[in-house]
Amino acid sequence: MPDKTGISIVMPTYNRERLISRAIRSILNQTYTRWELIIVDDGSTDRTEHVVRSVNDQRISYIKNEQNMGAARSRNKGVQLANYNYLAFQDSDDAWKSDKLEKQMGYLSKHAEFDMVYSSFVSHHLDGSKVLVPNRQIGEREGNLLPTLLVNNVIGTPTILIKKETFENNGGFDGTLSALEDWDFVLRVSEASRIGFIPDVLVEAYQTEGSLSCDGAGYFHARCKMLASHYR
Repeated sequence: MPDKTGISIVMPTYNRERLISRAIRSILNQTYTRWELIIVDDGSTDRTEHVVRSVNDQRISYIKNEQNMGAARSRNKGVQLANYNYLAFQDSDDAWKSDKLEKQMGYLSKHAEFDMVYSSFVSHHLDGSKVLVPNRQIGEREGNLLPTLLVNNVIGTPTILIKKETFENNGGFDGTLSALEDWDFVLRVSEASRIGFIPDVLVEAYQTEGSLSCDGAGYFHARCKMLASHYR
């Protein structure tokens, strides 16, 4: 029986020809090397495909959606193709620290009580400001995180490392959401699982023009749906 121990990294992308190289390089530079990268192009009309295919690494696969599906459905599609028993999610405009995967795999190997682990990250805003997430005012950061997550969205998608089985048992990302699908997902995970935390900054997240974090209508729809689902 083949050894499935490793990390399947899923990266959705859309028209990121100028930024995706940084995200890919940060994966190629990982000190943990038993990984595959599944890039799901959500119908890009620029040269994103050319940039991806110019990278010569057999661990990278590229698929392109015939129609725009959104980030949540694209991530779920990538997971369906995953060969390893752990999942990580990278955004095509962000960058990982080189020891991100090694630290997280090491942490989970020592803490069998956790099905998922996340880390601190620095959020770079369009105005040039930077914010540490989670900040030092956040109370509980590990274990039963449901009370914390009901109030604060402190887990960025690119900081997650999760067992594939746990991802599937919780239904993956909600494809009906165009924003906050990461928050909704970790809320569902936190209802059934304990979550680990590494305080080190392992991700540099960059807000860019056109990013989902700038989608006001999508945010409002997602927040209303989450309130109905989780605040009972």
